[in-house]
Amino acid sequence: MSNFIKNNINDGIKLIKPINDDLYSLKADGLLSPLFSSFRYSLTSFLALHNLLGIANNQNIFEKLLNFTEEDFNKWLERIESEGSING
Repeated sequence: MSNFIKNNINDGIKLIKPINDDLYSLKADGLLSPLFSSFRYSLTSFLALHNLLGIANNQNIFEKLLNFTEEDFNKWLERIESEGSING
């Protein structure tokens, strides 16, 4: 999804009722930042469920995973499910 936003949403897109300053970017602040936060929290919860929370300590893992293809990401998720344990 982040690649879709990066590649298909114009950087110069403006709000209908602009905020007082020009520091707010609809693309970066309104779309990409919430997307990244949601992805990070969801993935951290998934890793915690499988007792592999240590992976989330690598701060670069989230950006790396966002750049995976859908196929590679699904394989990574399957590997987490097979190596982790939801029983403790």
